Amino acid sequence: MEENNNNQPLLSSREDNQNNHLETLLSTTSNHSFTADADDIQPINTVRDFYKEFKVESKKLWFLAGPAIFTSICQYSLGAITQVFAGHVSTIALAAVSVENSVIAGFSFGIMLGMGSALETLCGQAFGAGQHDMLGIYMQRSWVILNSTGVILCFLYIFASKLLKLIGQTTEISEAAGLFAVWMIPQLFAYAMNFPIAKFLQAQSKMMVMAIISAVALVFHTFFSWLLILKLDWGMAGAAVVLNVSWWFIVVAQLAYIFSGTCGRAWSGFSSKAFQNLWGFVRLSLASAVMLCMNILGWTVMVALGINAAISVRVSNELGAAHPRTAKFSLVVAVISSFIIGLVLSIILIASRNEYPTLFSDDSDVETLVKKLTPVLATCILINNIQPVLSGVAIGAGWQAAVAYVNIVCYYVFGVPLGLLMGYKLDMGASVAEDRIRKWGGPDSKEDNDPLMEKENKQPLLSPYGEDELTHQNKHLLSRPFTAGARLLFTEFKTEFNKLWYLAAPAIFTAICQYSLGAITQVFAGHVSTLALAAVSVENSVISGFSFGIMLGMGSALETLCGQAYGAGQYDMLGIYMQRSWLILNGTAVILCFFYIFAEQLLKLIGQTPEISESAGLFSVWMIPQLFAYALNFPIAKFLQAQSKIMVMAVISAVALVFHVFFSWLVMLKLGWGMAGAAVVLNLSWWFIVVAQLAYIFSGSCGRAWSGFSWKAFQNLWGFVKLSFASAIML
Repeated sequence: MEENNNNQPLLSSREDNQNNHLETLLSTTSNHSFTADADDIQPINTVRDFYKEFKVESKKLWFLAGPAIFTSICQYSLGAITQVFAGHVSTIALAAVSVENSVIAGFSFGIMLGMGSALETLCGQAFGAGQHDMLGIYMQRSWVILNSTGVILCFLYIFASKLLKLIGQTTEISEAAGLFAVWMIPQLFAYAMNFPIAKFLQAQSKMMVMAIISAVALVFHTFFSWLLILKLDWGMAGAAVVLNVSWWFIVVAQLAYIFSGTCGRAWSGFSSKAFQNLWGFVRLSLASAVMLCMNILGWTVMVALGINAAISVRVSNELGAAHPRTAKFSLVVAVISSFIIGLVLSIILIASRNEYPTLFSDDSDVETLVKKLTPVLATCILINNIQPVLSGVAIGAGWQAAVAYVNIVCYYVFGVPLGLLMGYKLDMGASVAEDRIRKWGGPDSKEDNDPLMEKENKQPLLSPYGEDELTHQNKHLLSRPFTAGARLLFTEFKTEFNKLWYLAAPAIFTAICQYSLGAITQVFAGHVSTLALAAVSVENSVISGFSFGIMLGMGSALETLCGQAYGAGQYDMLGIYMQRSWLILNGTAVILCFFYIFAEQLLKLIGQTPEISESAGLFSVWMIPQLFAYALNFPIAKFLQAQSKIMVMAVISAVALVFHVFFSWLVMLKLGWGMAGAAVVLNLSWWFIVVAQLAYIFSGSCGRAWSGFSWKAFQNLWGFVKLSFASAIML
């Protein structure tokens, strides 16, 4: 698309200008506001008004967030369950799977998730603007970008053993984790497919489909993990097989749902438009990845990520429908809700600090260290529970690039150097951190970059109005106070609270279920051996975690596009956006495969011991299928989320989690497959989620949002790539 300087909105309700407006986001930014629609909430003047709006908004939010959280938990649990069963194979298997999950797969997961999050912006606002046919195209673009990224990340998996040794991991664990990382390369490309799919579905609020698929995948993953890892004694190989298959099951299931026609106009088949404007999409995906990939804190963060998905849908939908006050109030409800949940989770974590470590390992030293670190973790959870919510607002408004810059400075210019200085040079370890928290009650945290509260506001990416309608009053619409009294404030707060939790509750449940997949795998890996635990942990945290973050971030580009497109009634664009995201995320996954393939070398390179690096590297290679499940799942999640179909994702994730636990126990412990069984079950669980969600989409449940594959998905791919990269960098 030719560059222009008109700063026009991305989406317009006028069909004849649809394509031109859709592409503008990928090449320009806007600095204008717009005229509020008559359906926007009225200014809040009393406590009663606040309570009323809070209740309504909470229902809307949790309608999206509930299944989204459930889906995330189920998908995360795939790796966790694999780790659990790996722990019953051997100590080295537990270490290898843990290292691969945490370092190799965790890094890839973060990159893929972050890059896939670019779809949240595009799909969310396209859906809100009623341009549903663009959703599938955006998803296809995201597939292209994320699969290309997956190819690059493959080197991380391949050299995982060397990387782990390089960062100081023991030789035994590095080698085991490196081998496991190579096995987990298929998971990388599953990420590339899954994350754009998730954003595609999320933008249409089809969260329930993703939740159901994730739940089913988790159930099967648990069973086959137990069967292959323990019963059949496949060990780490079985873990890799199951984990890869689980992730690809999620991808295939979600694709089946989309292809079934349930998304209406959002999916009209594969399109050559997915290859157009790819650079803009890459930039947005990278921004989303940077913003997201460093914000993964386990199961507890899945709650915040679920709310992140819900608030991005709410903001993008409301901005796409020209409801700025409603979008602003959604932010208030989401922040309050997330803080309360973070406080409760922190209290629960501290209260159970003597019990939960035994789930992952029987080693007394490990349990002691976990107990000591729990207060630090609880404090981090409480402080960081707000950040993903604010990131969701940025995604919904299309501000990924700005947040990406902030995160880069905060994490890498300030945070990481300070952590290295205090942790290694000054020898201030976890004990010192714990003592400081006990003494001072934790550091103060203040979020100053609230995007919706800034004095100078930018126009949302989508608007049903032309630039000629803008006035000075409209430009300051979002900056005006929306409360005028305690009573009205309370009423509106209650209404918005109900809307928020209507979306957030299922989203949180989904996120917890999907996150639990890897965590449960890690738990079982701890019962296999210490090395298996280390390898799986490293792969989950570094290899898969990195890929997960990238895929999730890139897939998040759909949240904006699908959310606002849905809000504007342009449902047919959702499927196209999701297809574009699939293309980009699968392309990213292909690149990330190298990250999995060379995970052993990478882990040795960063100081991991050779043993853990090799084990985690091997487990990473086994988990490559999971990468492509990510690539499909995340766009699907955003696609469903934008349509408020959160409950579907929650149910699927719950089923996947149940099966994942059972099969992890069966394969890793009973059949003795060890880390191999962990990989098998974890891959299968993730792919079960993808396939189940696709089946829901293809069944016609999404209406006009999915009208089949479209060549439009290949149009404007470069712009979609830029948006996906921006989202990935941001997240």
